[in-house]
Amino acid sequence: MCKKNIYEIGISNFVSMKDTLSLGKKNKYSVWHTQNKDNIYTASYRLKQKMVTINLPREVSVKKDDIFFTMGSCFARRLEDILNRKGMNVPGFSFLLNRRDLFSTMRYVNKYNTYTMLYEVEYALGIKNNIYDTIMGSDKEGYFCCQSVYLGKEDYDTVKKRRDGILKSFSFISKADVIVITLGLTEAWYDNVSKRFINYFLPRFMLKEEGRYFHKNITVEENINNLCLIYEYLKKYNKNDFKIFITVSPVPLLKTFTNYDVIVANNLSKSILRVAAEKFANLYENVYYFPSYEIAMFSQREYMFEYDLRHISEQGAEHIINTFLKIYM
Repeated sequence: MCKKNIYEIGISNFVSMKDTLSLGKKNKYSVWHTQNKDNIYTASYRLKQKMVTINLPREVSVKKDDIFFTMGSCFARRLEDILNRKGMNVPGFSFLLNRRDLFSTMRYVNKYNTYTMLYEVEYALGIKNNIYDTIMGSDKEGYFCCQSVYLGKEDYDTVKKRRDGILKSFSFISKADVIVITLGLTEAWYDNVSKRFINYFLPRFMLKEEGRYFHKNITVEENINNLCLIYEYLKKYNKNDFKIFITVSPVPLLKTFTNYDVIVANNLSKSILRVAAEKFANLYENVYYFPSYEIAMFSQREYMFEYDLRHISEQGAEHIINTFLKIYM
């Protein structure tokens, strides 16, 4: 075990006691509990409310006419729906709404891990070619895009058209002023033939080829690296003065493929993503962490979640978006 003294490490990135105490004195939300039970700033008071309020410094502003783009799992879909209904400009979502023939559900554009987010950005921006090599299956069993989700047997042309639609919706990231990335899962499946991670586990297709697919819990470092690559692509292809809000989806694992209890496995997954989000936000001046995960997890479950205790309720999503807009708009 490596043991180092702090003086050997160096204290150049430490904060002095004077500055620390000054910061703490200014932060009226810094205390968990006081004897004054009516102190509305303490965590113990706020956590007793139906919907928790979280204080954030207003480091940046967004405008109503900004172009928004959201990327992530079903939580991202819920957020963009609320933004759209509040009159925000979410062109990727509007495009999907106008193609209900292909997108009967928005689940088709869900991205569950940072690898598949990265791949989709690369495909949508033309960095990678062969956009249809993500389609797998056969005429007998139907076709499926491994960068999307499978919701039933379909013919190749339908999957191909939807693939074009997904890439069109993702292309709006190059025009966005405000980009919201919601990190979903760390448990993922790797395809040793295509040499890439896939978005969705599907036994119907995958179990037939033993030795092709491998399970992995994506690490903090891998997630940060994927997010940094996405950022560098945006710096190159997005000519706007964009801002990124990174957050962690409160939607838990449906199932774990480890020997952990799903509650423990989910907590590990979300902890990895929370650390990755924090480190990523600290790397760039125009990247900000937004605590939608904390807002959801510390609000009362019967108000924040639907009956399955997985998906965020409409009122829960609205509370999260209202918090975001109150702080930043």
